[in-house]
Amino acid sequence: MAVTRGSKRPLFVSRHVLRRTYADSAGLRATLIGLLALSLAPACGSRSDSTSAASAAASSSASSSDKAGAPEKTPDAEPPQAAGDPATPLVLTPGTGPLHTGALPAEATMVAHVDLAALETTPLWTENRALMEREAATKRALDAMRRCELPLAGLTALDIGVDPRGDRLAVIISGAGVGDKAKLECVHRELPDQLGAGTWHFDQDESGRERLRMDDQPALVGLLADDDTLVLASAPWLPAIARALASPEAAPSDRSRATAGPLRPALARLDSARHIWFAGVLPPDAIKALREQGIDGIADVAGTLDLSDGLAIELSARAKSDEQAASMLTRARSQLDNVRPLAKLTGVPERVIDSVQLTEGEDAAIQLRAALTMEDIREVRAALNERAKPGPPPTGK
Repeated sequence: MAVTRGSKRPLFVSRHVLRRTYADSAGLRATLIGLLALSLAPACGSRSDSTSAASAAASSSASSSDKAGAPEKTPDAEPPQAAGDPATPLVLTPGTGPLHTGALPAEATMVAHVDLAALETTPLWTENRALMEREAATKRALDAMRRCELPLAGLTALDIGVDPRGDRLAVIISGAGVGDKAKLECVHRELPDQLGAGTWHFDQDESGRERLRMDDQPALVGLLADDDTLVLASAPWLPAIARALASPEAAPSDRSRATAGPLRPALARLDSARHIWFAGVLPPDAIKALREQGIDGIADVAGTLDLSDGLAIELSARAKSDEQAASMLTRARSQLDNVRPLAKLTGVPERVIDSVQLTEGEDAAIQLRAALTMEDIREVRAALNERAKPGPPPTGK
């Protein structure tokens, strides 16, 4: 029996990320981070570029808000259960939007989920939604999507899987009408400069389902799985994803899915009902960089972001032994102590810095928890914007 566990950007963004991914092999390892940064861009800062969004999310730390007038907090999901029999696929508990991680292949070394439907009601997203309309290119894309009956508010979830070793990628996009051929063709006509004029065409798979082909990206294939589900994936992965979407309930002996593969222990540690989460194993270059800093033996990593009352972060890293976990925890606490003074200098409120917690978890894992209230976020944003202002011009002799 399976074990149960408990800048948002327009649709065209995904294709641009995919194009950049296949432009160079190193880009594939950054695809997941790029997609998440793009999904969070309007929510995490006033700048439009994804780097600012990613920096804002990465530098965020600790505690939730009880302000009057804030949207009601999403009820906490049930605590994660034990992973159970590691030979069976893990069943993840969805939040508000659909969850298709179980359709991603076991070969994926990093998976992530963005619950766009739940993000729609969060105060951070609500406060920053107007920023999207201020960017000319983004506003143009949003207007085109509305005209094509694919409004941004209709997107409900992203499920992402990558394997940089084999240059494999899959993105499952959920939302009202995202698998409707006529609506996709409409968006393509409306945004030829963004989506590549004349580069899209459709054919059918052996089951008669529509497939999207992109002439400038032959390694990627789109599958219109149903009216509300669009898959963009590396061609070798697509058949298995299609079968899994058609049969969501995995058999106990099914080892082909990400929920039964090497990422299962990392997935078992996280709360899959959070707004954004990820799980994966580190690529060789990241392992090498950590080893040079004296950190060795990380088996996998997992993390969640919750935007119910600001931004709450939970990260975990599992070591290959208890001894390595203890060593990593000691080093991490030392590095955190070194970072605290620097964080204060950059304008991070002291209450945020003090709330960062590093603890030892179960199964040789170390955990980091932090949170920002909406007040904290506004304060950090103001400090960052102040520091970004250009200084006075240099004076000549």
